[in-house]
Amino acid sequence: MFSVLLLTFFILTSSFESSSGTLMVDRDVNGFRVFVNGLEILYHSNSEPMFHISQTEINFTERHGNFRINETIEAGPVPMNTFHLQEETLENDRVIWTATLSNADDTNGTIIFRFWQGDNINNLQIGLRFDVTLHVGDSQYNRIVMRIPSLLSEHFYGLGEQFTDFDLKGHKYTIWTREQGVGRNLSHPLTQIMELIDPGTGGDFDYTYWPQPTFVSSRRYFFALESSAYSIFNFENSSAVEISIQSAQATGYFVVDQISLMSLVRSVSQIFGRQPELPEWVSTGAILGVQGGTDKMLQYVSEAEKHNVALSAMWIQDWSGKITTTFGTRVFWNWQWNRDWYPRLDEVIAELRQLKNIRVLSYINPSLNVEGNLFADGDRFGYFLRKEDDLSETYVQDFGEFYCGTVDVWNSDAVAWYKNVIKRNLLELGFSGWMADFEEYTPITASTSNISVQLTGYERHNLLPMLWAKVNREAVEEAGLLNDVMFWTRSGAAGASGYTTMLWGGDQNVDWTFSDGLPSTITAAFSAAFSGMGLFHFDIGGFTTKEALNLINLTRSKELLLRSAEYAVFTPVMRTHEGNQPAANHQVYSEEDTWTKFARLTQIFRALGNYSRTAIRQNSIDGIPVMRPLFLQYETDPQSFGINYEYMYGDDLLVAPVLHIGQDHQRVYLPPDQWIFLWDNEKVVHFGPLNVTVPSPLGHTPVFYRNRSNWTDLFDDIRIKYSK
Repeated sequence: MFSVLLLTFFILTSSFESSSGTLMVDRDVNGFRVFVNGLEILYHSNSEPMFHISQTEINFTERHGNFRINETIEAGPVPMNTFHLQEETLENDRVIWTATLSNADDTNGTIIFRFWQGDNINNLQIGLRFDVTLHVGDSQYNRIVMRIPSLLSEHFYGLGEQFTDFDLKGHKYTIWTREQGVGRNLSHPLTQIMELIDPGTGGDFDYTYWPQPTFVSSRRYFFALESSAYSIFNFENSSAVEISIQSAQATGYFVVDQISLMSLVRSVSQIFGRQPELPEWVSTGAILGVQGGTDKMLQYVSEAEKHNVALSAMWIQDWSGKITTTFGTRVFWNWQWNRDWYPRLDEVIAELRQLKNIRVLSYINPSLNVEGNLFADGDRFGYFLRKEDDLSETYVQDFGEFYCGTVDVWNSDAVAWYKNVIKRNLLELGFSGWMADFEEYTPITASTSNISVQLTGYERHNLLPMLWAKVNREAVEEAGLLNDVMFWTRSGAAGASGYTTMLWGGDQNVDWTFSDGLPSTITAAFSAAFSGMGLFHFDIGGFTTKEALNLINLTRSKELLLRSAEYAVFTPVMRTHEGNQPAANHQVYSEEDTWTKFARLTQIFRALGNYSRTAIRQNSIDGIPVMRPLFLQYETDPQSFGINYEYMYGDDLLVAPVLHIGQDHQRVYLPPDQWIFLWDNEKVVHFGPLNVTVPSPLGHTPVFYRNRSNWTDLFDDIRIKYSK
C-alpha cells in the first residue's frame, strides 16, 4: 500500500530529484527509490535494505542427473542498510548512479550497486541496467541477496520451464538445471517410495530441466539476472522478491512495458531471439515414436497406413543401437548409424520421403559412451570435459549403468568436431530432425580445457544447456537446412530459446498427477512462453514407467494415451513416445481400437495444419506464443487470471484438455468473447464471460472457437467430419 501511495504522490507532484529519460530516482536521507516509466522497481531504506550478504556453503549430491542441494549459512545474513548514492554524467550524457551500501556494525563487506538507463538488446530499449559487486575484504561472504519491492496483489510468471505452479507467487525456486525427478513432489507417496527404493531420484516442485533467472511481473515489468551462477528466487514474501546469488558479482536489467502483458512477453522473445518457423512437414501429421530396427519401423508404417493414420515422420531414437539397464532399454550413445540394427536405413529414409512424404527422425545428446568408437575418436584429441583438479584427464560420468564423456562446448575444436558428427552422421544420412537430449548431469567438478573461460563450476553447469542448443542450431544452419529440419530440446538456460527450434516437456510420468503427469505439461508451456520460448510439445502418453517391489505399478493406460493424444492435436507437434519400458505401456499400436481412435486424431491435426502454421509463424515473427494462458489474450478479464489449465491455441481456439480419469463432462470457463463449441452441431453461440459444462467423451477434447474467427469455415469442416 505504501508503494502505491508513493507512486500516486509521484504522479501528482513529479518531485523527483533526477531523471534520465524514463529512469527516475527519488532519494532522501533515509533511502532512495528507482522508477522506470513511472513504475517503482527498486527501493532501499535503512529499515528495508535492498541488499543483504551472507556466507553460505552449498553441498551438491548428484545421482544420474538428480541433484540434492543442502545449504548452510555460516555467517549472516547481514543487512546492507547504510548507503551513499552518487550521480555521474558521462561524456555521452548518460547518467550512471552508484550506490555504496554497507552495514554500520560490520566492516567486512560492501556492496557497489551501479544502475543506468539501458542500451538496446536486439533493438529493444532496456529500461534499467545494473551491476552489483560484493567487496568482502578478509571476510568469507559469498552470497548477494537482492530485494525487489512487490505488492500483495502482484503475480509472477516464468523462471524458464516450471511444471507445478504457473504463478510463482508464494514459492521459492532454485535456478539449477537437473533431472526433474520421478513425481516432482516430495510429499506424494509415489515420490516417497522412489526415495526409499532409489534415494535421490524423487524430485520436488521446483526441479526442472530449464531453469532461467528471469520472470515477468503482473505489474508489467520483466526482470533478468544475467548470470548462470546458482541462485534462488524467493516469491514467498508478499512485500518483496528476494533473489539470492551465489556470486560476488552479477549483472541484470529491467524491461518495463505498460502497454500490456502480451506486449511484454513479445519483448522477452525479442530479447532472447525467436524460434524459426517449423518446417511445413511437421504439421502434416503425427510423428510416431518406435524402436526395433528397419523392418519393425516399416511394419509400423504399414499398420499406420492401413488405419489411415496421418503420418509426418517416424522417430527412431535407437538408430545407433541399444543397451539394457534396470531403468529399461536405453540407446547406445554412439551417434552413428548401427547398420546391423537398422539395415538399409539410408535407402529407406530416401524411399519414405520420396514415395510417401514421411520423414525419419533420430536422437542425439552431447555425451558419448566410453565403449563406442566416437568416444575414442574424441578422447584422443581431448574433446570432452575434463576433471577440474586435473585438466589432463577426461571426466567420465555414470549416466545410469553406463559411462560417458561429455563434449566440451567451450572448446572450439571440440564444437567443430561435434557439429561435423551431426552433419555427417545425421543430416547426410537423411534425418529431418532429432531429439537433442540431456545436458543436465554435469557435475560442478567437470571443467573445460579452455583456460580462458573464467567460469565457476556452478556457472558451467547451468550454462551448458544453452550452448548445447547452440551446437545443434549451428550444425543445421551450416548445412543450409534450417527450413527443413526440426530438433527439439528439453534442457535450457537464458538464451537457449534463441537457438532451439522446439521445446519438449521432458520425462513426465505416465499418469494424471498435476506435479509430474499430463497436467504439468500445460504449466510448462505457459512458463516457457513467459521466458521467451513460444513453441512447446510433449511426449504423448508420458515417458516414465516404474514397476518395483510390488510398491509401484506406474504404467500407461489406454485412456491416458488417447487423452494426451487428443490434447496434442492442439499443439504445434503431435509426437508419440513408447516410454522407458515400452512393453509395460499401452501403445498406439497395441490394438485395433486404439489405432482407429488415434488415426482420427491425427487426421484432425493434419486438417488444422494451415491454422497451426499461421500460429507458428505469428510466434516466429511477432513473438506471440502458440500456446498461451487465457489472460495473455484477455488481460482485461480478471477471471482469466485464475484459469491455469485452459489455453489459447493461436488466436481463435480455446482448449480445455481433460486431465482426470473417467471424466465424460468438463466445466470450461469462456472469457469475454463469442464462442462456439467445436463439437456442437447446432453451433450455439456462447457469450463470455461464462462457465459452461460440455460433454467430453474420449477423443473429443473440449475446444471452443471464436465466432468471429477468419477460420470458422475450417472449424466447421472439422466439426462436420470428425464429430463422431
